[in-house]
Amino acid sequence: MLVCAGSASVALSGVGAPAAASTAPAISVSGHGWGHGRGLGQWGALGYALDGQSYQWILSHFYGGTSMGSVDNASIRVRMVENDGNDIIVTSQSPFSAAGHSLGAGQAVLMHRTGSGTWSVSTGPSCAGPWTAAGAARDDGGSPAATVSAPSSDPNAARSQLLQMCTASGNMYLRGAISAAEVGGVARTVNVLPLESYLRGVVTSESPAYWGSVGPAGAQGQAQGFQALEAQAVAARSYAMADERANGGGGVYGYADICDTTSCQVYRGVAGEASLGNAAVGDTAGQVRVSGGGAVVSTEFSSSTGGWTAGGTFPTVEDAGDSVCVSSACNSNHNWSVTVSPSAVQSAYPGIGTLSSVSVTGRAGPAAADWGGRVTQVRISGSGGAVTITGGTFAAKFGLKSDFFAVAGDAGTGTTTSTSTSTTSTSTTSTTSTSTTSTTSTSTTSTSTTSTTVPPAPTFPGTSLRVAGSDRDHTAVAASRAAFPAGGSAHGAVLARADAYADALAGAPLAAAKHGPLLLTGPDSLDPAVLAEIQRAVPSGEVVYVLGGAAALSPAVDSALTSHGYKVVRIEGNTRYATAVAVASQLGNPHTIFEASGSDFPDGLTAGPAAISQGAAVVLTAGSAQSSETHAYLAAHPGDVRFAVGAPAAHADPTAQALVGPDRYTTSAAVAGRFFVTPSVIGAATGTNFPDALAAGPALGSSGPLLLVPPSGPVPTPMARYLAAVRPGVRTLEAFGGTDALGPTALSAVIRSLG
Repeated sequence: MLVCAGSASVALSGVGAPAAASTAPAISVSGHGWGHGRGLGQWGALGYALDGQSYQWILSHFYGGTSMGSVDNASIRVRMVENDGNDIIVTSQSPFSAAGHSLGAGQAVLMHRTGSGTWSVSTGPSCAGPWTAAGAARDDGGSPAATVSAPSSDPNAARSQLLQMCTASGNMYLRGAISAAEVGGVARTVNVLPLESYLRGVVTSESPAYWGSVGPAGAQGQAQGFQALEAQAVAARSYAMADERANGGGGVYGYADICDTTSCQVYRGVAGEASLGNAAVGDTAGQVRVSGGGAVVSTEFSSSTGGWTAGGTFPTVEDAGDSVCVSSACNSNHNWSVTVSPSAVQSAYPGIGTLSSVSVTGRAGPAAADWGGRVTQVRISGSGGAVTITGGTFAAKFGLKSDFFAVAGDAGTGTTTSTSTSTTSTSTTSTTSTSTTSTTSTSTTSTSTTSTTVPPAPTFPGTSLRVAGSDRDHTAVAASRAAFPAGGSAHGAVLARADAYADALAGAPLAAAKHGPLLLTGPDSLDPAVLAEIQRAVPSGEVVYVLGGAAALSPAVDSALTSHGYKVVRIEGNTRYATAVAVASQLGNPHTIFEASGSDFPDGLTAGPAAISQGAAVVLTAGSAQSSETHAYLAAHPGDVRFAVGAPAAHADPTAQALVGPDRYTTSAAVAGRFFVTPSVIGAATGTNFPDALAAGPALGSSGPLLLVPPSGPVPTPMARYLAAVRPGVRTLEAFGGTDALGPTALSAVIRSLG
């Protein structure tokens, strides 16, 4: 249901004052929790454990809709982020080998990237050298491999039998092997080791080891708090295996499955191991959480939910355990308070002039949560205008621990599930409200408020989000904020031209594979709002993938990104078809391929989320004829599973499995019915234009399909039947684009089928 929010604000003195400095009092903010709040809350797990709950109960509570499954102790490849861009230097207290060379105890090897896939190998008496050239190695499957092998494969080997990665801050003891890789000409270091050995370095890096000894005696001969460590072990294992199986088994990065920082989950090698953590890993060996279809689920977790989880992939639930406070373990982040100075707000948003008020205008619910739940929207007003931002942005900007907060004087009335974005550099706003939706945008000419009453829309027992911005670029920004609400939570980004769909059609699976958004910008320069969103969502130093050649996006875009600390990988071909093939290659040539017409946009838009769900790539046909570039790619990969989305692609490749309806709308329903049998999310966008739907694929991920909706009238019968069939499991409807693109009539038709 789309609901308008009650607006609560704190008004400040100095309204209309011309001076840049504000005499207004500090803004008092109270809040709950620390982190994004999705999935398991670590403090909550401890609280429930001390209340006598088992780790199985804890996992079922936080990860609703999942059950226990099992995986083998396969190898996992961990990107060692702290060594990005550096030479790889390794030593050991035991004899070891590297790239075909044998080294004695205490000796060291240095691998230096010399070109695409090639590395020089040097040896020395220690990590400090001096170095003697020993040969060359390769990271692309050639021989010898740029890999340092472990002295011992014993999972309980002592430190003296392990490899040490030499870094400026000291040596890091690692189980398993250490391999070289490269991305866009930048060196990467990868620790390859068995899954269960990896988890020993994760569990007590994420949850304190001493928790396992808190409380009276419980199950498995351990204290009750041990159940929290076991819950952490299963959550960490599931999260890692979901990443390992991403991209058709190619892992999140292609060259690695997961990273070792909070962008993934913290892994500190042997330094992160502790006896109680090791016991939790051993007692739960192989256990993961799986969906109803048997797929391993990406089980996110955070420190403290504040008493209610954030929802998303898993249902929002109360977290009564979060308030745990015993003599040896007390959650200081369950409740917190901070003050924000007016000058800090004015500095962050100079266009508002002198600050006059900060208003919480949208909350996610549920109504039972304090203040009505997490903040989805904040309005900051001043003498020169106003800006509207997300709760997550406000929290990140001003150092709050979570987006579960209230501003002093905020009664917390009402909830909203409308998501919108606005250009923060403008100084005036225009707001339009109806009884079914609340949308905020900015205007450069005037300030006005218009209220309109429309008949109530049909409802369904879930949450409806409108993801929209003032234009196509900013709708993609809104989709990015919805998908990556926590600052720095994306691992990269994909950037495409806003006014042409050709290169972007293949980009959705790439963005999902890189765990990042698909953003749009004009051809000549990087939109400042898009740059700001990249800086918010993507840590500096990560890769931004730019789709298309210089004619599509100017080299000035690359320059803007590199000047702000990002690495740029440009993926291009001589044609749109060649660019799509290049994207497939960047994805590691997955074994499942979706074909769609590159002569029009609808079928390619539909194919994106389905391809994401299958770890597949999207390649393009020349309408009803096969493009030479796609033909050559398919001929080089004869064993691939191929799906043709839409009649033109099916005609171009009659050997592919056809997913075809009489029009673009029923084709999208056919794809949804094939690949999203039990979706938790339904995405909807107009079928008459492309920009809003381009960013939808990565935002939806593998949670649900993108349905292309007619501009008016009822949805086609096949789509209505599909929506009715999946209705019991759908928790969220995400409408991409503003009311001009996807109006209330069109959205109501979808809701009616879900209601």
